Amino acid sequence: MRHLLLLLLMVAPTAVRAQILDPDRCWSCRDTYYHAVAGATLDVAVRSGVIATSWRSSPVRRVALVFVVGAAYEGVETFSAWENHKLGTRGYGFGLKDLSADVGGAVLTELLTAVWRAIRR
Repeated sequence: MRHLLLLLLMVAPTAVRAQILDPDRCWSCRDTYYHAVAGATLDVAVRSGVIATSWRSSPVRRVALVFVVGAAYEGVETFSAWENHKLGTRGYGFGLKDLSADVGGAVLTELLTAVWRAIRR
């Protein structure tokens, strides 16, 4: 089902894409900060022993996992908005801004961790 949505996003006309994508562009709104904190928290959680070592060993893989989890969340949110007939309204649909904030939070966590380790040496 997710593959069908991705295919639809790639080949659909612009009007259909506009209905599926979340039109929210507010970078200073509270939900953007929530997504950034969620991305940072997930990045820290990936370092725990619950996730397979192959995903924990590299900063790129940790950020990639945050991206995958964030994309899955946005996909579920899109289907929920579709069921509630709210697709295309602000705050509903696949949020590219929200996904960017998730990844940004994870990248910031990786950078701060690297700086902290460099200072401690």
